[in-house]
Amino acid sequence: MTHNRRWSQILGIPESELSNSLEEFASLLHPEDKPETMIAIQDCMAGKTAYYHRHRMLTRGGDVVWVIDKGDVIERDSEGNPLRMIGSITDITRIVESEALLHQHSRFDSLTKLANRATLIDSLQQAIIITDARDTHGALIFIDLDHFKKINDLLGHTTGDHLLIEVAHRLSSTVRDSDLVARFGGDEFVILVQPLSHDPQVACRELDELMERLQQALNQPYSLLGPQSQPLQHHSSASLGSIMFHDRHLSAEELIRRADIAMYRAKEAGRNQTVRFDPSMRVELERAVQLENDLRRAIENEELYVELQPQFDRGLKLVGAECLLRWRHAKLGNISPYEFIPLAEKSQLIDSLGDWVLEQACKLLEDWQKGTAFAKIYLSVNVSVKQLDSPHYVGNVANALSQHTLDPQYLQLELTENVFATDMPATVARMHELRSLGLRLSLDDFGTGFSSLTYIKHLPFDELKVDRSFVNDLENDEMNRRMVNFMVQLGRELGMCVVAEGVETPRQRELLLEMGCDALQGYLMDKPMTIEAFTAKYQLG
Repeated sequence: MTHNRRWSQILGIPESELSNSLEEFASLLHPEDKPETMIAIQDCMAGKTAYYHRHRMLTRGGDVVWVIDKGDVIERDSEGNPLRMIGSITDITRIVESEALLHQHSRFDSLTKLANRATLIDSLQQAIIITDARDTHGALIFIDLDHFKKINDLLGHTTGDHLLIEVAHRLSSTVRDSDLVARFGGDEFVILVQPLSHDPQVACRELDELMERLQQALNQPYSLLGPQSQPLQHHSSASLGSIMFHDRHLSAEELIRRADIAMYRAKEAGRNQTVRFDPSMRVELERAVQLENDLRRAIENEELYVELQPQFDRGLKLVGAECLLRWRHAKLGNISPYEFIPLAEKSQLIDSLGDWVLEQACKLLEDWQKGTAFAKIYLSVNVSVKQLDSPHYVGNVANALSQHTLDPQYLQLELTENVFATDMPATVARMHELRSLGLRLSLDDFGTGFSSLTYIKHLPFDELKVDRSFVNDLENDEMNRRMVNFMVQLGRELGMCVVAEGVETPRQRELLLEMGCDALQGYLMDKPMTIEAFTAKYQLG
């Protein structure tokens, strides 16, 4: 073999020391590449094909270089045996390193160094084929960190990144070598688990045990760096959803979708939970997806409308009404607010719905205050904690008021106790801004959520509403009566108007009035009705 000067330079071997023998060439090949490279050389020498090969070689200093080596036999003896072979060699080490870097970026997450979404899907597709061929089971675990957004909002994205890196480390340390951990996006992680037992019951136990270990690992305190690099201890949790698979019946995309469904069910169950996918979840999801799409068009299609439920003072005189949002679906008929309101909150549609209801209330108050019998009747509008959490909400309310000629003191916004589970300083500030617009604020569903007496006494509430669940048990439960009496006295001590909702029997009304309730709302007095029916009925009254 004859080597050119470039070959000498690449390998760091003086030309004078090169023997140009095949044995010497073979000794400089990387051990892993040697068998395949020598086969290519032998094929060339046998006249089967020209020599062209990409492989690694070892320099005099022991470094590894990638080369493209090519050549051909230029002289043979009378029997066709090769006598002389020449060629050229090109150092492609930098090219190979660049390819590896590009591969790293295209297949792995730059922050956590875990596999990325594309790698997960490719690996899952292969795993589906393997589990089918080997008659084993595999599984997918979808993980979402609970309340991660608050870390970014309160402590900054750098601290959030530190948490994600630590989570990635804990996940990788907990799973088996055969499992794949991927960062799916944001604070979502997915684990491909394979293989599991061919026995489905054993496979379920293996999966459940792994999910329990994962949850325990993620529940341990985290040592993070906060703002200004201050060390802090953080406690976090995660919601885990999983799906097992056994054959090629489901695609990779469908498996991911089902694991995601199970994860959301874990969140709905209170977070920090593990849930395995059940087929019934898919039916619920398909309905939710369809309703979400339909809800986006509901306002334009005039499927939404408002009903009013009257409120009466101690003398049973009409003093106000609560606006209740209703949805009459074109095909499915009436959809319960208990179904579509949570859906709107999850899909970010709640702002649009809330703005629409507020606009209807403002229009109605403007009409009522033009010298009608309803000029002194107030309207209550329910506000989701998701709306109040938006920095734009106060501006939206102010804009709605400015578009109508009305006295804002007859507009009342009802907030549930969930506001106490939010970022309190921001919430308190927004409530005072709303109050400065001249409208009223009501604490709805009191007694069912996160109320703190410390917060309540500092918040600008005008009204306290006793939840219907307490009113229901008023007649037969002595302890419940004491609780309601405490709520009524608390509200009155804090200067609030106290309203009881869900009043359905004369005895409930009698007890509530004895306790000192200022107003009552419920089926005993009147049911919710359309605006037209309300106006007709009470205008005449």
